[in-house]
This record gives sequence, C-alpha cells and structure tokens, in this order.
Amino acid sequence: MTQPLPLLVAGDPEQRSGGYGYDRRMAAELQALGQPVALQGLAGSFPDADEQARASLDAALAALPADSPAIIDGLALGGSPGVVARHAERLRLIALIHHPLADETGLTRETAQRLDRGEGQALGAMRAVVATSAFTARRLAEKGVPGANAVIPGTEPAPLASPREAPPWRLLCVASLTPRKDHQTLLVALARLGRYRWRAVFAGPLDADPECARCVRAAIHDYQLSDRVELTGALGDEALAARYADTDLFVLPTRYEGYGMALTEALARGVPVIAGDGGAVRETVPAAGARLVPPGDGAALAECLERFMTDGQERAALRAGAQAAREALPRWPDQARRLMAIIQAVHDG
Repeated sequence: MTQPLPLLVAGDPEQRSGGYGYDRRMAAELQALGQPVALQGLAGSFPDADEQARASLDAALAALPADSPAIIDGLALGGSPGVVARHAERLRLIALIHHPLADETGLTRETAQRLDRGEGQALGAMRAVVATSAFTARRLAEKGVPGANAVIPGTEPAPLASPREAPPWRLLCVASLTPRKDHQTLLVALARLGRYRWRAVFAGPLDADPECARCVRAAIHDYQLSDRVELTGALGDEALAARYADTDLFVLPTRYEGYGMALTEALARGVPVIAGDGGAVRETVPAAGARLVPPGDGAALAECLERFMTDGQERAALRAGAQAAREALPRWPDQARRLMAIIQAVHDG
C-alpha cells in the first residue's frame, strides 16, 4: 500500500497535546516504514460536532476513492455518526481512540450521553478500532465496542535529566490548562508548601479552555504564587525537552488519562513522577518511579510533594525507579509496526 493514507484529525494537526503528538509521530513513523500518510485537519468545532465539522469530515471522506483505507482520530469522529455511516461501506475506515469522548472531565450529563451514543454508532461502522492503551481498549469494550487493538505511544531515547541534590526543587507539569488536568488541585497543594524552596513550571496550551485558564491564573494570584509558578504556554519540542532536562520532579494532578504521554516522556529522562491516579495512569507508570494520589485530593498531593522535598531516601528511591523504568519504555518504531500491521490487515481484508 503506497498511496498516502489519510489521517483525519480535529482542527490544526500541529496542536500541542499528547493526542496530536501521537498522531504526528505515528504519521512520521509510518512514512519511515514506507507508508506515506496525509495528515489532514478538519474545520469546525469538535468533539460535539457542529455543521461545519460534519461537512468537513463528509467532504474529506467523499474525496477518497472507493475501498480506500482512512484513519479518523476519535476527537473528529464521535460527533458525526451520520457522516461515518454514509461512507462506511464504500471506504475502509479505522478509528484511533485516545479515550472515550464521554470520559472527558466537565461535560454536562446531556453532552456526555450524546457523545457516548454518537461515538458508539460511529465505532460500530469501523473496519478496525485502535486504542492508545489497553485501558482505553477495555473502556471501549465496557461501552459495547469490543476488539479494539491497543497501540500505545512510544518514547524517544533521551539523556538523563540533571537533578539537584538541594533546593530549590524544580517541578514540571506538562498539560493543557483544562479541567481534566486539574492544575487547581496542584495549586492547592503547592500553596501548603510555601515554607519550602521550589519553583514550578506549567507548560502547555493556555487556549484549550479559556475559562479554565482564567481560573488557574486567578488561583496563582490568590495563593500568592506568581513569583514561583511559571505559565509558559505551549512549547515546541526543543524548548519542552530543555524543561524536562532541567526538572527534579514531574507532577501531573490529572483526573483521568487515556494513557499519559507526558508521564513516559518524564520517565524517559529518569525524572520521577507524582500524579493523579485517574484512568490509565497506574498502568502507564511503574510504582517504583512514581507516587500516585487520588484525583482531586490536594492534601494527599501536598503530602507526597513534601516527602519528596524533605526526604533524601524518598528522592533517591524515586529517581532510581524512574531511571530503571526508562530502559523498558516502548519505542516509536515498534509501535508504528503494530499500527502498520492493523492498517495492512484492513487494506487486504
């Protein structure tokens, strides 16, 4: 199969998030395997698709020759089951699911139910479903979509970070400012630790949820943390790599992850992790290199952070665990070969 394989995504393919990063990297790795990929952004509002979004997906699929395979990212899929149904018999469609749409934090019950129904209908028309973790594959099965193929993200070999042996400790959180990532709980925890010397970097897009970003900025001000917490916005690959390299501890107070690529990016550099225990996190990070806390529990998060800052044995144990974990992390070429085998089976089937 040498014709370019369409990979359709919601909006700008260059968005800085784990899901879009997965899509871009898989496109590059498939290209290296001899399979060209046409990464195409769709116009409109997603995932609760508006008319422009449905029309954009419809036009992209209508332009493909009969029997063509195409991959549709789940963010662009679940709000348009009718569009998918119109093309499902003519094309060989593959869904790429990072996590079920209704699992997103902050949705109204009505919106979650609508997305759940639409996603289930759309996935029922697919020739294959790819999930980016075994956890997400099981969640889909629970929702009546069995047989999803788990193709987890890879990691890039990276040099070890250079941890300090004394404060100020450098904390890094890489995540879009959205309710699911829960920067508010991290700020609650950090506000309890003012007597210690630390600095925190929040690296990630500020425009994914403007109201959430406004609340985070307000909390930083209210907790009098403006001189200790830096909001960088979205960073390019080199700038983000530099932040990882200069980090003592990675913190992600997430309420839910379908996988959690930022977690393994930290481990790839031997940086220990403290994270919210939501979704797939427990399966993504090894216990030896991480401490997990209940989502939304600022007191538990503060306790873990304080132990890291004050207990040299705890820091040494976490660092040793993180450095051991980096040797077993999956690599992108191996994961791309898994995806390529699924694509080939759909093409030949």
